Amino acid sequence: MARIGRWPRPEEEGKDSFYDDPRVRRLYEQAEQVIQDAVSPEKMKNNPYHGKPLDLKSNPHEGSYGLAFRMLKSSGFKLPWMEMRDEIGAEKEALHALTRQFTERLEAQGSRLEAQPHKRAFIRAEVVADQRQFHAELEERVNALRRRIAQFNLEVPVLHQQLINVRVEQFLNPYKERIDAAMARLAGDEDSV
Repeated sequence: MARIGRWPRPEEEGKDSFYDDPRVRRLYEQAEQVIQDAVSPEKMKNNPYHGKPLDLKSNPHEGSYGLAFRMLKSSGFKLPWMEMRDEIGAEKEALHALTRQFTERLEAQGSRLEAQPHKRAFIRAEVVADQRQFHAELEERVNALRRRIAQFNLEVPVLHQQLINVRVEQFLNPYKERIDAAMARLAGDEDSV
């Protein structure tokens, strides 16, 4: 049987008692058999990728792990930290959507207040309750996301893939002008009465 790979044979490593263990020796032999079976001419005949070009798209995570990342990607798998990065991105998008929905609700309440001035106190109470609930939920979810990003940054093997942590203001600032205008509109109605 021809040697494939860089595993030392037990007889080559006679000084190390680890390789004297029959279980380790059996694992080496089984691994070599699996490799031999995989590269046998019979198996290569039925290879669906025979004669097709290799997909060698560059991967920003590569470094010294390039081959491993390509193999995982082509098999449809992701490393846990890559899945975590995708989940973090999805949560950031969800927080932006949450803030956008709150802004739209505020604007709708302002229009409702103009259309129904007799329900001013009720609409303002709804706005205050909605605002408190929104800020509590946003703060809770941002804090959970901060912990998740901190965990991700500890697990990611490539330093340049670490993520900058988030703050509540990061989600409010894109909508700040619209929120301030809607709140001023609601407060302005109060002053005119």
